Amino acid sequence: MQCLKNYIQIKTCNPPVYEFGTPSGLYINKDLPLSIESIDMIADSEQGTFLTVWDEVQNRALNKFKIRVKQGYRDLFGQCDISTDWFCEHKEDLAYPLLYFLGSELMSERLYSSRKNIWTTIDLDKAAGLKAEFDQEFILQLKSSLDIINDGEEPEIGGAYYVESIP
Repeated sequence: MQCLKNYIQIKTCNPPVYEFGTPSGLYINKDLPLSIESIDMIADSEQGTFLTVWDEVQNRALNKFKIRVKQGYRDLFGQCDISTDWFCEHKEDLAYPLLYFLGSELMSERLYSSRKNIWTTIDLDKAAGLKAEFDQEFILQLKSSLDIINDGEEPEIGGAYYVESIP
């Protein structure tokens, strides 16, 4: 799942460093109604800045994302034979579900953050509303993505050969 770490970026003035491959071109603070300031305001004294918050959110979210995608695949197609390599092979198709899943996890971080004051840019009601919106959009995007991925998969035929004969 390391191929998905930092696949969704935070757009900053400084060019980011990519540890694994190339980024998706999607940004948590540009493609969703979030700002660096709102992410930074979530950071507590242990986290320090938005960069640590983002790292922690990604680590937690990617573990959950893997489980949710497998469950979604099973619900749609009645089977689940997904390896870690599968996620990397289909990361482009999974970019939008991942974006919304990360947004939802970021709002969970906001809801349970100990750093709550009058200067926090996303209040609890707004964070709860955004989380619900991101969760709903995640489900829609995941279903669409899995349908697209499944249409492109080559069916396993167990070593048998299909020969078409023309009469």
